[in-house]
Amino acid sequence: MKPIKILVFLIVTAAILAAVAMLFPKDGIELGGGIKLYFDFTDSQADTVQNNIADVVEIIGNTSAIEAELKADTTTLPADTVVLPQPDTLPAAPAPKPKPARTDRPRSRQPIEFADDDEVRLAPFFAALANCQNRQVRILHYGDSQIEGDRITGYFRNLMQKKYGGSGPGLMPAVPPVAKSSAIVHSASSNWRVHSIYQKRDTSLHHQRFGIMGSFAQFGGSQAWIKFSPSGQAYKSVKKFTQCNIFYGHADSAFTVKGYADGELLWFEDIDPTADTKRLQWNFEQTPTNFRIEFGGSQSPDIYAVTLDSPAGVMVDNLPFRGSKGTEFVKIDLAQMKQMGHYLPVSLIIYEFGVNAVTNRSRSYSYYEENLRKQLQYLKKVWPRAVILVVGVSDMSENGTNGYVTRSSVPKVIEAQRNAAFAEGCAFWNLYAAMGGRNSMPVWVESGMAQKDYTHFNRKGGHRVAQMLFEAIMDEEEVGFSN
Repeated sequence: MKPIKILVFLIVTAAILAAVAMLFPKDGIELGGGIKLYFDFTDSQADTVQNNIADVVEIIGNTSAIEAELKADTTTLPADTVVLPQPDTLPAAPAPKPKPARTDRPRSRQPIEFADDDEVRLAPFFAALANCQNRQVRILHYGDSQIEGDRITGYFRNLMQKKYGGSGPGLMPAVPPVAKSSAIVHSASSNWRVHSIYQKRDTSLHHQRFGIMGSFAQFGGSQAWIKFSPSGQAYKSVKKFTQCNIFYGHADSAFTVKGYADGELLWFEDIDPTADTKRLQWNFEQTPTNFRIEFGGSQSPDIYAVTLDSPAGVMVDNLPFRGSKGTEFVKIDLAQMKQMGHYLPVSLIIYEFGVNAVTNRSRSYSYYEENLRKQLQYLKKVWPRAVILVVGVSDMSENGTNGYVTRSSVPKVIEAQRNAAFAEGCAFWNLYAAMGGRNSMPVWVESGMAQKDYTHFNRKGGHRVAQMLFEAIMDEEEVGFSN
């Protein structure tokens, strides 16, 4: 075919497609199976970087003060003290304390948002904190790969424990994840097999009892071990723990558990078969430098989690679901989740997903909003007294003709997240706006605060995000006392 004919053919074809696109229904056509056909005219490639760079730099701030604080907070603790274990049940809310004076600490640039008719706000959470010297106040930080490795959670935990007390890294899986936590050095024998709700499912698995971490581990052979020791990157409050809880279940045969502190055998437990989810608790006279747990038996139980913490104060758990949109919770067995929830009373759930929803580039995110509502309803069934704070997705960039620009689906995902949060009586914090809004991620990358995938924060950037989140929550404490 001659070049002129090819050109004419391409022009005619483009004209026909343009005409079809103009006449095509704006909302597309359902093809069944949740698939929709539509024309997307969004042209993110034509966008330009239009944000005020100076404003974003100001938001990022001088992190040298944070880094100096972190250096001081990773020094070795003095000798531990013995603390009595907590009860399993939640006590009644304490009597209100006198209103504190307004502080001069930095206030958040981006406040937490609430539905118009929400007068309670975060009051139940602060009521729990008022009594945290006598019991645990647990905060679950769920999220996708954005929170892996304790990047954001770690510094947020440090700020909470410095202000309200408490120690230890909190919930840990039996087997260290791909992105290991900076809170503690964690290793395990090679004969463990991990099952998770947010990754490809093993078809040989015939139950949905994944527990609070969305995963569990089983060992092969007759014995296996898990070991914990201090991390040089950990904050000093994390290096101290005086209590260990081991959560297990679905044990078809008896098994043994041994606990070694600095090479000395301190505990030996014979565990009977059980179909339920149960807890084994040990208390330390002083925090060991090396702590080892050994399991033995002809058949492995399901090991859901290990906690290393203190019986009182604030516990903040890092719970990343790599590759997840945060829509798998409803698949976890509700009865089993409630059993774990009984042992782990939770006061605040931070729900931080969205990275993997943004990459879908959907025209409408109504499906995601509805799915998110179901997850929030599920978590409220497990912990009806907990406050849920939905954190909106951060800025995410793609390479356009004029440099890296915000993905067009980011604002759509944020709108869906906010709508779902308000519909279910949850709070919402807009991380995208907090970090500077449209096209702010390139400034974070160039400032050494985010990775060059223009999606994930690094450890330094995670510290700044944690600080902003902490300030936004603390602002609510003053709002509550001023009302």
